[in-house]
Amino acid sequence: MSSARVPFAVLDLSSHPCTTFCSKALAFLPSGACYLRLARTAVTGRGSSGAPFKSSLSPSPIPPVCPPESDSRRCIMKISQWFMRRFLTSSRRDQRRKSLSKAGICNASQVPYDILLYIVAYLYDDLRSIQACNLVSHSWREAALPLLFRNITLSGTKRLLQLEERMEVDPSIRSWVRELHLDRSLEPFGHFPGSGSQCPTWFYQPASKLASKLHNLTTLHFLHVTDMNLLPSPLFFHQLTRFRHVRTLILDDCHFSDPVLYAFVSAFPKLTDFHLRCHHRAPGERQDLHCAYPPSLTSLTVDIAFSPGDTVTPFLEWIANTPSTQSLRSLVVNNVSGILVMMNMVCVAEYVGKLVKRCVGLEHLGLMFIAKNEVMRSEPDDVFASYFDLTQNVRLQSIELKDPAHSSLIPTILQSCVVDLRRVSIFMDTPLPPTCISNHRAIVTLLSSPAYTEMEEVRLVDVAKGYEDVVRQTYEPLMDRGLAKLIAQIPE
Repeated sequence: MSSARVPFAVLDLSSHPCTTFCSKALAFLPSGACYLRLARTAVTGRGSSGAPFKSSLSPSPIPPVCPPESDSRRCIMKISQWFMRRFLTSSRRDQRRKSLSKAGICNASQVPYDILLYIVAYLYDDLRSIQACNLVSHSWREAALPLLFRNITLSGTKRLLQLEERMEVDPSIRSWVRELHLDRSLEPFGHFPGSGSQCPTWFYQPASKLASKLHNLTTLHFLHVTDMNLLPSPLFFHQLTRFRHVRTLILDDCHFSDPVLYAFVSAFPKLTDFHLRCHHRAPGERQDLHCAYPPSLTSLTVDIAFSPGDTVTPFLEWIANTPSTQSLRSLVVNNVSGILVMMNMVCVAEYVGKLVKRCVGLEHLGLMFIAKNEVMRSEPDDVFASYFDLTQNVRLQSIELKDPAHSSLIPTILQSCVVDLRRVSIFMDTPLPPTCISNHRAIVTLLSSPAYTEMEEVRLVDVAKGYEDVVRQTYEPLMDRGLAKLIAQIPE
């Protein structure tokens, strides 16, 4: 058999590493197509010369957003229909199918290109399989390359130059890159600027070299970047404004002073989605940095660090005075704690509550890890919950809540919600003490009241192992109505 021909089993697609599908596809196949046994396997192959295809730039391991369920269904249906037409529409083809199944081979090049595109598109979140598709043949490589270059991670000047060279050889890459991840933790050892260094590092270069080329870039992700190795200046943020198609900004485990953080969020004219994860607040004031485009976000996710010195309360106060309060539709805040003693008795929950109250257009709200720390243990639950006055959020339709202590705050917060609430998600990944059961019963009683007749779904997420039966028994009234259900996790 020629090295350019990659065999696969016609009936049992899981028996040979060629075509990759998802096992859940069986649920979407017609009853007459039960002959297909689909499984998620790897795709392997070599070119006509016998040498495997290679890609010098590996993409980021961060997967893109999952496609809609309807798209997956259409994809699997189209693939199954093609196999049925090819092998099961006549007795002659049935005989051909049986003979091929005995041999267990079929040329991968026989897969029509439009079907091949469906197969590759369905593997968008399986990096290893996409890389394997790149090795099958030239047609498979042509279909897989756009997904291989969808997410690119840059970890230094060398990688940046590699990307520039590849774009010069193949200009199509410029339109393929959708997400760019700049990771300082992957930077070669010894490339960090010394103390007091005034020489800009390679972080200065992507904006000036790539902004005008990556015209389909929508997501920019900075990881492990600090003021010291970034050395931000007005010129740097002016260059960032050239990324005019960026809609999502992610700052992950970065160490910035407040003016630098505000300048980042205000540097992109079309920014709609901002994720602030584990932000470390650096001291310092900058008078030379300005907000080029005051943000009008539609989605904001903030992970508040547990360290008192890393509070983001100044950012919460700043964003509450931007146009985002009118445009925000989704707000998720993780680690909503009480008073931070080391920060002059600052109450994080109070700042979160003020921001929520000003965002009158919110449709989704997530308050995760709501907990009173030791300073506020003596404060009544209704007083603490009063920080989250949701009576002004008349458009609120879904809410996510997690109270790891004893869940007494959840029913109190729900009581302030408007009656149009449709979906409630309660995270329960901590064991349920006996005192907690009564609080969950109060939640059931509240959601069963006439005020919540529009309720469509109550999701009980990440139930602690061994407590499934207790949760089912507690939420039985809602489960009997088909409202409540246990799910492993909520996809991002």
